[in-house]
Amino acid sequence: MDQKQFNAKPAAIAEDMAASVPKEFQEAFARVVKAGMKVIFSEETHEDIIQMLNKSEGDIGEMLGSQIASLMAMLYQKSNQTMPGEVIVPAGTYLLAQAAEFLETVTEEEMAPEIIAQAMQTMIDSLMRGFGVDPQQFGQISEQALSQYQGAE
Repeated sequence: MDQKQFNAKPAAIAEDMAASVPKEFQEAFARVVKAGMKVIFSEETHEDIIQMLNKSEGDIGEMLGSQIASLMAMLYQKSNQTMPGEVIVPAGTYLLAQAAEFLETVTEEEMAPEIIAQAMQTMIDSLMRGFGVDPQQFGQISEQALSQYQGAE
């Protein structure tokens, strides 16, 4: 199986996620992404995000990952739990990449690959725990998802 070289640029991650979703889930993926983008970039939340960043004392990757996981959980609840499981991680990753790109713009600092990787790991860990995936299955899913983007090291 060919392993894609990881490109930690947020725009590349978002593009890869959108392209990786199977055709039968494209419409659901687009709906989830659209709803998530409204939350992330709405005027009501824009200022809250800036304030949260300014107050953030912890790891930016962990903060970003946990916030996107919370967003995905909220979107799942708002969908009356009809969001297909197949789009949760890809849409979350897409939104994480968009949020990371936004953070780069706001902070005028490039998001290091380590920060993106930490954010993805935190998001995936939080989502899997939140959706009740058992620990053994959870480890396999996390490793698969992360190895797809880390390339040969």
